[in-house]
Amino acid sequence: MNDALTFPLSYSARNPAYWLILPTSIAFMGAVAGAGSIPLVFIAALLTLTYPAAFITCAPNALYDQETDTYNDREYLRGKQLSDDDAPAVWGWTAVFAAVCLTPALIAWNLEALLIGAAMILAALAYSVPPLRLKAHPELSLILMSVGAWLLYAYGYAYTDTITTIPTRSFYYAFLAHTAVSLGALPDIEADKEAGDTTFPVKYGETPTLLLGIAAALTTLLSGTVTGVVAAFIAALAAAMTSMIFVKHYVAHFKAIAAVGLTTIIILVTRGVTAAL
Repeated sequence: MNDALTFPLSYSARNPAYWLILPTSIAFMGAVAGAGSIPLVFIAALLTLTYPAAFITCAPNALYDQETDTYNDREYLRGKQLSDDDAPAVWGWTAVFAAVCLTPALIAWNLEALLIGAAMILAALAYSVPPLRLKAHPELSLILMSVGAWLLYAYGYAYTDTITTIPTRSFYYAFLAHTAVSLGALPDIEADKEAGDTTFPVKYGETPTLLLGIAAALTTLLSGTVTGVVAAFIAALAAAMTSMIFVKHYVAHFKAIAAVGLTTIIILVTRGVTAAL
């Protein structure tokens, strides 16, 4: 069995660290938009959207990306490719982290947040796990991830208001899924081609993929639905993707995005705790 999975925290999230950052930012904006004050339990919910949610998103995806990984030359993946022998560990820890992600809603006995949280987990699995594996169908994957991004907003909103009052403008957050698709699939474009996976960048090319991500980020910014540090983070994403069009050193860009994003998480959690107390 792969040593990287003997303890789940040693399994590095294969995709860039924005997977840990974008969900928390969207959920926090949803909570702020609600009419009520931010409850302390939401801070726990926010933290589950970091590594636990990233594991659910990335580890099953890695399990079914074995062929792609044989062609992937990214340095931080060396020695971390999964095999069928890792399936019990992957699914076992995925179940554990799914329970962790749903626990705050159970503690608050918030049925809306619980149902939305369950829907987000199912959407993450539908993206990469057969028989659906919608990541191999670019247009369907965009639709699924758009729904997933909006669910993140609705998840945060459910902690401070009833979901029936969610503003129509919240649908702008669905566009951010296109940014995630652009950034997540680009580093694997050559490996995906070799493996025969038809991801969005493989089908439409690198520059159109980046332009889609930039347009999605700018649309969300211009909608006026994001403010403060979250707006700064999304602006940084747009700037990074613009730079990628001309300088295709993806790993360097992702490190910069991660630095900005981790700062964003610290500020959001601090603000959330202050508001809850």
